[in-house]
Amino acid sequence: MLLKYLLITLLFFIFALLQISFLPYIDMTLAMPNMVFILFSILIFFGRKEEGFFTAAVAGFFSDLFLPSYFGISIISLLAIYFFQRFTNHFFTKDQNEYLIFHFIAIFSVSFIVYHVLLYAFSIIFHVEFHSAWGVIISLIYNLMFATVGFYIYKKFIKKNDQENQLKLL
Repeated sequence: MLLKYLLITLLFFIFALLQISFLPYIDMTLAMPNMVFILFSILIFFGRKEEGFFTAAVAGFFSDLFLPSYFGISIISLLAIYFFQRFTNHFFTKDQNEYLIFHFIAIFSVSFIVYHVLLYAFSIIFHVEFHSAWGVIISLIYNLMFATVGFYIYKKFIKKNDQENQLKLL
């Protein structure tokens, strides 16, 4: 179990370095993929409840390292999104694989907008400037492309291995 938490932390570290060093050079229409948020959304969507709080805290920590604001804003925002996703997952079953991508896109889109609304609310309190509404929409579309690819990669390779290791009774 400790190895899993170390691996999650290492993945967020690598994605944060990728986001801050390489991805600004492939900037399209003032939008840059938020790899930390994308990884956070995928891990929360497919992960277990026990790992979610840790995932939100680590993702928030690495997001806070690169935000031009006070430390802790992303941690609080991502924890709120984690609890929101956990609440909405009670209403959906993940057994219907044909509609799983639509559920993921809906949850990702709402979470992305809520994340930016929370960052904007904190920016008003702490007098820091963030993106405009059009910038968030363009960024959402751009991030959704990367998140969809990540969704299929996770589902194909990682989730498939988890299902093969399960005990089948029937």
